[in-house]
Amino acid sequence: MFLITITKNGVAQNFQSGKIEEFNLHSFKITIVTDQFLSDFFNQANGFSIIESPLNFTSDYRNIIFSQVSYDSKTDSFSVSKSTISGRPLYYHLNAAGEFFCSTHISLLKTAGIPIEENVEVLPEFFVFRFVIPPNTLYKNIFQLHSGDQLHIQFKNNKAYASNLLHFIPPEPRQQNDISR
Repeated sequence: MFLITITKNGVAQNFQSGKIEEFNLHSFKITIVTDQFLSDFFNQANGFSIIESPLNFTSDYRNIIFSQVSYDSKTDSFSVSKSTISGRPLYYHLNAAGEFFCSTHISLLKTAGIPIEENVEVLPEFFVFRFVIPPNTLYKNIFQLHSGDQLHIQFKNNKAYASNLLHFIPPEPRQQNDISR
């Protein structure tokens, strides 16, 4: 489990457990909370990443990544992605102040200060299908990624905003008589 926030004042003081990193980036405070079991924080040549992987304690952790949030200093942007093999939700919230919150758990968003309110608009969908289709959730103003999606966050006028959402496009099916692999 992990949480990353891009806020004006930081939220590290709200958390008592887990590995907590907090640092400045532009006029924002970046707060990262990881459990160091399924998720961890990694410095990279052009930024950093928070990765959720069942292989975190091995050198092969890049082979199976459930979700990842990366900052690229060259483009000054964040990329939030959920793999197609992850069955876990990846929640995010952008508020009116231009602050960004992303987590694998609603409880971490609540601890970070996001109000958790029922999204009554999706209740008919939930009662009929017993499921809410992403990007919607049962929580007001909290969204989630589809499997395979990638969300890009950029900065403009000291605010974070979602600049692009790329959806997973599955490969075309092979012809039944195609034996090439």
